[in-house]
Amino acid sequence: MNQSCADLTTMTWRCTEFAIDMLDGHAEPTAADLAPLTQAVADWARAGVPLDAIQHAIHTGFRRGLAEFTTRVNPANAGDITTGVALAISLLTVITSTASLAYLGELRSVLCERRGAATTLAAALLGGRSTKTMARECGITIAESYTVLALGLPSAPTQVATNRTIGRIQDELTTHAESGVLSLLGPGGGTVLIPAPTLTDDEVNDLVKRLSAAAEVEVTATSTHATVPGIPAAAEHTRELLNLVRQAHNTPGLYRFDNFALEYQLTRPGPARRLLATQLDPLDAHPDLFKTLRIHLANELNRRRTGRQLHIHANTVDYRMQRIKQLTGLDPALPSDLWQLRSALIARLSEGPRP
Repeated sequence: MNQSCADLTTMTWRCTEFAIDMLDGHAEPTAADLAPLTQAVADWARAGVPLDAIQHAIHTGFRRGLAEFTTRVNPANAGDITTGVALAISLLTVITSTASLAYLGELRSVLCERRGAATTLAAALLGGRSTKTMARECGITIAESYTVLALGLPSAPTQVATNRTIGRIQDELTTHAESGVLSLLGPGGGTVLIPAPTLTDDEVNDLVKRLSAAAEVEVTATSTHATVPGIPAAAEHTRELLNLVRQAHNTPGLYRFDNFALEYQLTRPGPARRLLATQLDPLDAHPDLFKTLRIHLANELNRRRTGRQLHIHANTVDYRMQRIKQLTGLDPALPSDLWQLRSALIARLSEGPRP
């Protein structure tokens, strides 16, 4: 019999004694009387003993105590039996509640400690600092490579709402904690590190969907793969790509760096980017046309979808695209000009808003 089983057996007999004492007329146990039980339950929670095993031990003790009591009572005196059962249920409620609160309190404490350790480790990996000693202290194994996931969250109306959203995402990520998934989150999003090959690409995509469902907000994410030394640079790349995706008003979801390498390269500073961006200068005096172009390209030129998003008729979308063609000299109906418009838009967005 291991130590936990032995301790649970001891608690069973202690609950039997509680029941017999109270049924014999003694007072309900005080908080001081229950302190050893509270401490034992907290220790079991930290050791990973299931709560149902603890509750089973408590109920077993009470069944024994009630059985002992009934052997002392005259069966003809139903009043004593009824009173005894009522007292037993009252005491059982007190002890069960005490044990449950102690267990859940310790579980929350353990969870906070583990989250804190995982957050510290994630910050170290993202900062390029040595993590071997820290990982050993946290009981977390560092993988050779990771899927680096940048998360983008919509702004919340209050700090309370922001904290609630982050908490829900952390709760969902906790289901993968045993796999070594690490996260560093804050207002607006953060970074998640998933040990490779813990999740396949399809499973990472499903994870982003579950995070959206859990947080009850639309999550946009970008991802890439990196070895441990390359994590800081990969995290920076995914954040930049995330900004690009959100600026372009792409729909929420997961976007992989591998599929956006060209777009990312177009955002690199230099004369080529400046030249591309100037192709949309004629739209500076027409912000409605610039917005239409950005949304229409994000919608893959679906005029009805763009119209619904802008609250205008689909024919108005066509008219605005014709105006863009007249002002820029680029026709979105031609594949070569469409590619040029997309590139110019990416370059323009990467430069930030014009004064």
